[in-house]
Amino acid sequence: MTRTTTDATEPARDEEPADPADLAELWAAFIRWLLYGIVLAVLPVAVNWMSLQTRGMEASPTAVLGSGELLLVATVLGATATGDLMGARTRRFLVFRTSLTGCTVILMIFASLWYADIAATIRAGDRFERDFTAAGSFAVFVIMVVICACCFVVTRLEDKR
Repeated sequence: MTRTTTDATEPARDEEPADPADLAELWAAFIRWLLYGIVLAVLPVAVNWMSLQTRGMEASPTAVLGSGELLLVATVLGATATGDLMGARTRRFLVFRTSLTGCTVILMIFASLWYADIAATIRAGDRFERDFTAAGSFAVFVIMVVICACCFVVTRLEDKR
């Protein structure tokens, strides 16, 4: 006897099991993103730290990150991720993609405005809390990296369909 209807209790079998080659390709792309997208973006900050060390100057996190440089890096990472999300060709993950785009844009605006304020404060010679700026910009950077990693995964999963 041939069965023509699907039992509602059976799981959908439309999805094929993950191909190991696809998984390896996803990991390779993710590692490329980490190396070329994140590590190279942070490289000037690392060189600044090394430069301070070389000159025998204070190279604490406050000295290295206290001017908000990571806010600029976070903004660039967010802009790239937003562009990838907006360039999606499918309607898959529409709600998740929209939420990620919104979070990324909000964080980019926040980081940009905060950096602009820090730069104006430095130019004016006004006093500001470098410890807070260093910790805050690091937190914004880490949050942006996590959001961008989610954006990366979503765009790659969409490209596979």
